[in-house]
Amino acid sequence: MDFKSMDFYQKKAITHDRNNVLVVAPPGSGKTCVILNRLIYLIKEKNIEPKNIAVITFTKAASDNMKKRYKHIWKHNEEPFFGTFHSFCYRILCTQLKEINLIKEKEKYDLLEEVLKNYINNLSEEKVKGVLNDISLYKNNNLNIENINCTVDKEIFYNCYLVYENYKNNHNILDFDDLQIKCRDIFQNNKDILIRYRNKYPYILVDEFQDCDNMQISILRLLNEDNSLFAVGDEDQCIYGFRGSNPNCMVKFDKYFSHGEKVFLYKNYRSGKSIVELSKKLIQNNIVRNNKEIHAYNKFLGETELVFAKDEKEQLNIICQNIKSLIDTKKYFYKDFAIIYRRNIEGLYIIDSFLKNNIPFRSLQRSTNLYDHFLYKDIIAYLKLSLNKQDKKSLIRIINRPFRYISKTLTDKLLSNNIKDNSFHLIYDMDISIMNLKIIKSLEKCIDRLSVLPMEKTIDYILNNISYMDYIEYYVNKYKGDREELLYLINMMKESLMDFSSIDEFINYVEKAKEENNFKEQGVTLSTIHGVKGMEFKNVFIINCNDGNIPYTKDTNYNLEEERRLFYVGITRAIENITFFIPEKDSVQYLLPSRFIKECHFISNNYNELKKGDIVMHSYFGKARVERVEQDKLSLIFNNKLLRSFYIDSLKFNNLIKRE
Repeated sequence: MDFKSMDFYQKKAITHDRNNVLVVAPPGSGKTCVILNRLIYLIKEKNIEPKNIAVITFTKAASDNMKKRYKHIWKHNEEPFFGTFHSFCYRILCTQLKEINLIKEKEKYDLLEEVLKNYINNLSEEKVKGVLNDISLYKNNNLNIENINCTVDKEIFYNCYLVYENYKNNHNILDFDDLQIKCRDIFQNNKDILIRYRNKYPYILVDEFQDCDNMQISILRLLNEDNSLFAVGDEDQCIYGFRGSNPNCMVKFDKYFSHGEKVFLYKNYRSGKSIVELSKKLIQNNIVRNNKEIHAYNKFLGETELVFAKDEKEQLNIICQNIKSLIDTKKYFYKDFAIIYRRNIEGLYIIDSFLKNNIPFRSLQRSTNLYDHFLYKDIIAYLKLSLNKQDKKSLIRIINRPFRYISKTLTDKLLSNNIKDNSFHLIYDMDISIMNLKIIKSLEKCIDRLSVLPMEKTIDYILNNISYMDYIEYYVNKYKGDREELLYLINMMKESLMDFSSIDEFINYVEKAKEENNFKEQGVTLSTIHGVKGMEFKNVFIINCNDGNIPYTKDTNYNLEEERRLFYVGITRAIENITFFIPEKDSVQYLLPSRFIKECHFISNNYNELKKGDIVMHSYFGKARVERVEQDKLSLIFNNKLLRSFYIDSLKFNNLIKRE
């Protein structure tokens, strides 16, 4: 074999003669190249029949890519098995079961959605997928109902689980998790079958080993006796704990697989030196990891930049300006940029901004239209009704939000009435109770008042005077909704509204935004950090790098080390430039920079240079006296006797104060 393009450690991994080898492969270290060359090495140099090798990946796309590259290198008819754990188990079960019928993804989703609708109004796609993931985690990791953190109440979850399992049993169908569970059970309960597959696949290669869950590790261990496992992964990129993955399979490899040995790859061929060094400083704060060195192969440094913004709106304005400026240099295309974030909801605001700025984008998450959220639909329905009281659909949408004791019979009658008239008047002509009449008349007065309010006051009026805030509280309490997330969406809507001269103009924009397809394959990539794992971009912007968001401490499954690994994955997507954005405040409070920013050594912890009584000059507010110095805050008294507090990190990085 020709190893000229391989470095010393890659060659060592490819030619290793131990049965059980773990290749610890940091970002950009050429792990796919190592797996492919190991495969060719076994066939060409060790004379192993391709049919006796299984190459297991975690996605079908990765499997197809590996197979394509193998065929390009090794042009022979016979080939190894390429596939995911699920397809590997499916192949085995096909020889043991009479027939296998798999439940379709849409069928699963529709079934769970139907069950959850009995418990949750305004059910989101995210909630349904969360419960499906909980079921998978519950099955694959032998959990009991007490120690699983569910997306919904445990009683609701268990009812969903029972309905789901009964449905599959009644229809004689399996899901992907069942494939693994049944395969494991067959191996455990039938020694002859196990030995047959040990003999059939004495060489198993596993990509993204850090993502294995307990069930997958069990299957590998059963097949492993006297066989060869060649696993490649990086515990620092183990970010799927919510699916059951655990970095210990990498750290304690020799405990899981006898006589296991680790080979470390040291060179990052992707990123500039500054980016590699910054990411190393961060991840070294984790405890559950292999002790390893990572060095940049590239001689160029790359740019690492920290940007403080007044708020999220300014953050997005800066991003739009930066992208347009870099595009104007003709050095980059839109596809060279990625904006990544911790939570899916953060992408909604970016999409709204990009639509207004005519920046092409592609979102890697499906739930991406801000105006498809139930909260937005409700508020827009109120606004539409204020412009046109003949809009029956808008009235029907909000008539019980908040709850007004209006029956479905009444709303059905209204909808079926073909007369074009004020919708409220159409209801008055119906046979309704005095109580209903008073409620509807009161609502109409509110809508009339809403129609004449200044635009900037409309949303607060809907929330407080029309009491839509009561509906939000009801939704949060009954359906475990995220109150902070809903308030975040409201604030986004308020800010978006201010970009328009009238409600009518805003409504027209919303309708256009819902229809417009700005999702371009060659556009800026928008994604959660989870969504860009395995990808790379010349320019990466990580937004909202604030404590509480990254790490995301509101998650019941909060794990600081996994949050740090997630941030590490985000940083290591960058080839040339990475920019971290830190809004100083949201609509409610001032925000602290993420502790991970400090761990990257962007921010000094030395705040001792200023003391009480020092005179300083603030760039915006003028001369002031230092009143109090805390660990992260500085309190200043200005000439007008006004006391203001600032986060020291923000003052320093924006050069806002100077000693007089």
